[in-house]
Amino acid sequence: MTTVRILAPSIHRAFLSRDLDKFSYIIAFTGGDGRRYSCLGLTCLPTPLRKVFTAVPPHSAVKNLRDIIGEIESRLDEKDEVRELALKSSRAIGRLSSASIHGLHKGEDSETPLREAREEAMKLRSVLEDHPDLIHSGFVENALQELCEAAIVHAIAHGKPLPGPKECSATDAAYLLGLGDVVGEIRRFALEELRRGNVARAADHLKTMEEIFDVLIRFDYPTALVALKHKQDVARSLIEKTRGEVAVATRGKAL
Repeated sequence: MTTVRILAPSIHRAFLSRDLDKFSYIIAFTGGDGRRYSCLGLTCLPTPLRKVFTAVPPHSAVKNLRDIIGEIESRLDEKDEVRELALKSSRAIGRLSSASIHGLHKGEDSETPLREAREEAMKLRSVLEDHPDLIHSGFVENALQELCEAAIVHAIAHGKPLPGPKECSATDAAYLLGLGDVVGEIRRFALEELRRGNVARAADHLKTMEEIFDVLIRFDYPTALVALKHKQDVARSLIEKTRGEVAVATRGKAL
């Protein structure tokens, strides 16, 4: 409850604002020019009029509201800082993963950027341990998806066992989405072998693409769980194109 004591006739209305933090007043008064003004807070008034108002503490029903809001604000500030760190880390993971795949296709170093991407992903998951909701945010899951793609392609290219989600510090959804993109990268290997005239090697890559697709097509879950439908459709299309190109090359080689 607020007690208002009018000491000057120029002030014709005063009431509390809804800003609980400042606990200020909305003041309507008449200036020296005869016009009416409305200002927030006592500092808008001339010095002699700043002591016009006296107020008692807020009603007891909301006296702890500031403490509650303060705790919420503190948690959100922390989450915002973690989010900024996660965003920076996700960009680094994506950049390193792309560099690894690029190195594979160019015959350059692909191991170093992949190792650095994995290390960054481990750090990221550690930072997000107390903020699991951020793990499923778009930018984090996209970065982990790219890492999974790079790690799987690297393993296939070097004849090594495929890494799982745990080895990539990724969620199951990110792993499956990354696996879906692997089909496109293997197609690039197949096309390169066809360009070199190595049809048998291209056919081997086609078989790998088909094996991956056979696994992907097993998953029929709602998009909210894993948005795999588009990846499945793209993989199917790429396999059909590659199969046709390998068939043409095979017939051409037989002639």
